[in-house]
Amino acid sequence: MEKLTRIGILCKQLGTTNRSVRYYEEMGLLTSVRPFENNYRYFNEENCNNLRMILFLRSLNISIKDISDIFKQADIKKLIKVLEDRTEEIDRNINNLSTLKDYIHKLLKSFREYRLDKFDSFMNDLPITHDKVVSKTNYKEAFLMLRQHIQALNDDDVKIVKLPDMLVAYTYSGLTTNPEGKAIDEMMDNVREHKLYTRDDLRFFGFDNPSPKSHNFDQETYGYEMWLKLPSGTLSKTNMKTKNVKGGLYATVSFSFSSGTDMIPKRWQQLIEWVKNSKYEQRESQWLEEYICRFDDVGNDYYNNLEFYLPIK
Repeated sequence: MEKLTRIGILCKQLGTTNRSVRYYEEMGLLTSVRPFENNYRYFNEENCNNLRMILFLRSLNISIKDISDIFKQADIKKLIKVLEDRTEEIDRNINNLSTLKDYIHKLLKSFREYRLDKFDSFMNDLPITHDKVVSKTNYKEAFLMLRQHIQALNDDDVKIVKLPDMLVAYTYSGLTTNPEGKAIDEMMDNVREHKLYTRDDLRFFGFDNPSPKSHNFDQETYGYEMWLKLPSGTLSKTNMKTKNVKGGLYATVSFSFSSGTDMIPKRWQQLIEWVKNSKYEQRESQWLEEYICRFDDVGNDYYNNLEFYLPIK
């Protein structure tokens, strides 16, 4: 029998997360098997090596599409071409940021020359079209590049929603590394066991409990709790514990796993900053991640997006 490695052990060995591995599998980059009654995902040696390659290429900020093309063609020439393109992209980014830096220096010079010490003066008197200030239109690429790096949210990115009070079934990982995977696996095992995946009204929420102490969460020990919201009559058919949770008003924003799980804290920070600059305020309640899941005919779960919920008032 070929050597198989369980998903949790593989993630710990390679310093990644269950959620990332599930996403790579959904994108067709990996294939797992479930040969044992515990229903955990296992990977053979070829797929373990593929995951090592995926993580290496993602560390170079190579896109999932390019990684998929590299795997499909299995040709060193394709890999070289992708790396050459990436180098050219980095050069363009360096040039754009250098241009932007130059433009900002010109703006600062104009502030000093015209002694603009008040915001109204800046709005009314700054000679944008003056010869001493380079027109912003000449720096369009630089501004677009800056936006990609800052990735500040605008009003179109954020939705304001009200969650109702809910009766939920829940699973808890306990304190461990990669706790999301443990809580999600236990939840999905129950979904498959009771064939709940045949329904179209499943909603899954999760959150750290307790949270990791740093952004290096791949290596930390912490907890994760997973909720399943269903009509109360259906929850009694599972063997999970249940509880009532309060709803309320939330600011929400989407997150794609294609960005990499290391972007999760940054995306949360973007949402926090958006709320700070809006008419809303944060309120004391649980922050939530909603998993946008779909299931195949036998209950295998797939998700590549999260929705972040920040409680507001």
